[in-house]
Amino acid sequence: ELNGADFISASPTVASDIDNDGGAGIKFGLTSTSKSSQMSVKRFTRWLEGLGIKTEDSN
Repeated sequence: ELNGADFISASPTVASDIDNDGGAGIKFGLTSTSKSSQMSVKRFTRWLEGLGIKTEDSN
């Protein structure tokens, strides 16, 4: 159950060509907070990946 707003920090970085999958582009480092539900983090991650943006968990 969600009680109020969830807060997720996302900071963009430029991914290098040396990444494991060989792709360059934008990558978001996601950091959940004490007010983040796992469901919200998963939804946000799927939304970014649907836009073609790579994510990594910064926790």
